[in-house]
Amino acid sequence: MPEIKTEVQAIGHAECLVIGGGVIGSSIAYHVAKEGRSTILVERFIPGGGASGAAVGMLAAESEEFTDPELAQFARTSRDAFPELVRDLERLSGVSVEFRTEGFVTPFRSEAEGQKRWNAAIAQEVDHPVWWDARELARRIPGLDGQVIGAIYRSKETQISPAQLCRAYTGGSCRTGSNNMLWYTGGATCSTAWASLRRTNRQWLFFL
Repeated sequence: MPEIKTEVQAIGHAECLVIGGGVIGSSIAYHVAKEGRSTILVERFIPGGGASGAAVGMLAAESEEFTDPELAQFARTSRDAFPELVRDLERLSGVSVEFRTEGFVTPFRSEAEGQKRWNAAIAQEVDHPVWWDARELARRIPGLDGQVIGAIYRSKETQISPAQLCRAYTGGSCRTGSNNMLWYTGGATCSTAWASLRRTNRQWLFFL
């Protein structure tokens, strides 16, 4: 991780100030920094220490069972872009995002529920879901609730640790381009950060 500065004081000059180090804020900081913009990210706690860190991190383009075709395609495109993103982030930051590629299962407790989910999956999905009966499910994932009688397995679904992703984004942005930094306010407001930048030629300001 980059050095975290804790003093509440003037933080210098940058073209982009991002306030909030969750998944969205840290991602913006990383991608803007990759474009060569000097960037400062301000965070009250540590990257991923708020709501983003409580998320599960599922990259579940199919398991979410989107009914809107455009949204479903957008989700698949996003999910499928992650392997390359993960390689770049982990190389730059040295932070593992705990990327898991075992796929997801959607269990069901009745034949009717399973058939309904299966019919929807094969009608809408393009990634070839697989039906697991109770025996196959018990062989693959022993110890599940005995009321579960089967599952739909989706091999392309993946998962990351959102907190680690935030830290990798932050570390990557600090090592991309020049004059990029993480600023930790220790729970203080961001007024000092804003005051220190309001006389600069900043180009973007994001509040997340």
